[in-house]
Amino acid sequence: MYKKKRYAFLTDILSCFLFFPSISLILFELKNLKKLVDMLTFLSFIMFIQWSSQVMLGGYPHDYKIGLIILSYVVSVLGSYVGLRLVNMGMVESEIRCRVLWLLMAAIVMGGCTIWAMHFLAMLAFHMGIEVNYDLFLTLFSMLLAMGVAAIGFLFAGLTKMSGFKIAWIGLFMGIGFATMHYMGMAAMIMKASVSYKPLLFWSSIFIAVVASIMALWLMLTVQGCLLRWISAFAIGTGISCFHYIGMAAAVFTPISIQKEVLLEHAIIQQADFVLYLSIAIIFTLAMILFISLQDMKEN
Repeated sequence: MYKKKRYAFLTDILSCFLFFPSISLILFELKNLKKLVDMLTFLSFIMFIQWSSQVMLGGYPHDYKIGLIILSYVVSVLGSYVGLRLVNMGMVESEIRCRVLWLLMAAIVMGGCTIWAMHFLAMLAFHMGIEVNYDLFLTLFSMLLAMGVAAIGFLFAGLTKMSGFKIAWIGLFMGIGFATMHYMGMAAMIMKASVSYKPLLFWSSIFIAVVASIMALWLMLTVQGCLLRWISAFAIGTGISCFHYIGMAAAVFTPISIQKEVLLEHAIIQQADFVLYLSIAIIFTLAMILFISLQDMKEN
């Protein structure tokens, strides 16, 4: 179990960033934030990102359904608590096979039933006044990506000796993976609009995703006790939500004409279908909470 003091952990995180001489050199040469944003925009590695240099006139106005926003946050907090507890239960297992099973279960809950489910609940809360469907392949792949990233991160953290440096590396990997899941989910939208992004908010969302992932991983490996787990779950859930809504704020939706035949070329998921899928994810998360509560009662 990782027990390093928090200040030593912060020192290791700082040393991680100093490890990248090229990044340090670039940051030294850049004289203002605008140049940094322009450079990152030029070096964009995500093929489905289109950039918006300014807020486009004639873009779709949009708002949010407050009830679904609250529900998405509740899902992120509950799922984070379950993920924390499952990782804790896995870390105390001496048998490797049992530890792997617990960590894989945590990855399914955290990646699929928490981050992915929260993302699409928040997408359902987003309203532009036009019909929005989702590409089936990209949507399912984004879910598998979220669970796969969580699984790799949890297994690496749970089966190797941890240090602050390793936690930073794994958190960086997970944060970029979850951010890719988010923007892949955005690319899955099929509608009479194109999506481009404001670079500053786009990169801010990725930065928050990385920071939240590092924080979540550290908490999962260190926190003990029911109260501290719930506090940690609220912190992780808040990080997940901030990352998502900043990513949404980066999006600019511009009206386009689209033929009905184009829609038929895609295997699509309608919003009504999402209600069923997300309900299953929420029920599964609640069932896991009940299971964990029963396990805790047996231990006590």
